Amino acid sequence: MTKVKEVIADERIVIEEMNNTAEASPVTATNSYGFKAVQEVCADVFTDAIVSPFLMIGATDSKHFTDISESLIRCLPVRMCKDQLHSVHGVNEKIGINDYMEMISFYKTLIKKI
Repeated sequence: MTKVKEVIADERIVIEEMNNTAEASPVTATNSYGFKAVQEVCADVFTDAIVSPFLMIGATDSKHFTDISESLIRCLPVRMCKDQLHSVHGVNEKIGINDYMEMISFYKTLIKKI
């Protein structure tokens, strides 16, 4: 906080610390309808992929749905190379046209399934 005030160096600017910590979202059971549906659609669309649970360390909008769903699935159904992973939410973020079409196929298949 001291460094921020030092860099800004303007007493007209009010700087306050915010306690913006939130509890982690609940774990989604791998035997839930939501997880199984996503797993099955992934197997249909991404035939060479394996679906597995993982720890999502970023904040997502899923926190807004904890009261209405037991299955909060955080899934980005798109193939990305290492360079693309580094560009997420950054400069020149992009995916390939074929990868985009595959992602559309995933969502179309998922919507039809559920």
